[in-house]
Amino acid sequence: MAMDWNGMTGYLFAVAPHQDIFYTQHVATLSIPAYLANLEDFLPTLDALYTWKNHHVWLKNVVLPAYAKQKETQSLFSLVPSLSHSSPSATNTSPNVFFTPTQRRITSATPIFSRDNITSHSTSTGYTVPFPTNDEYTDFDTEDDTNDYE
Repeated sequence: MAMDWNGMTGYLFAVAPHQDIFYTQHVATLSIPAYLANLEDFLPTLDALYTWKNHHVWLKNVVLPAYAKQKETQSLFSLVPSLSHSSPSATNTSPNVFFTPTQRRITSATPIFSRDNITSHSTSTGYTVPFPTNDEYTDFDTEDDTNDYE
């Protein structure tokens, strides 16, 4: 409900929804009497003003509890962030948690594989290829080769 005034005369109207539009409906004509003789004509205006007041008291009773609940929810979310209000990157990060080791750490590294232990390896085609032994490695010729491209 709302009212509009132009000088000493006005009107009270209501805005109501209908399907996907809103329309206004005239509720009452309002007038403030200029003379004592017109005081009796002021009674419908007083009734309309009380109707307007009662409507706004009803709105207050609906809106204030909803507003208080929203304010409480916002203060709760500011204390405890939730997944629905956090950014997507924040959900992928792990918390900084430190676990105390329960077992003693290994002090020296022991190789799992060495050339001495492995004699062959499998290729992606399934063939087994032997590793060359240290005796089979050849020393490359270290003579100073001249550049043939000059």
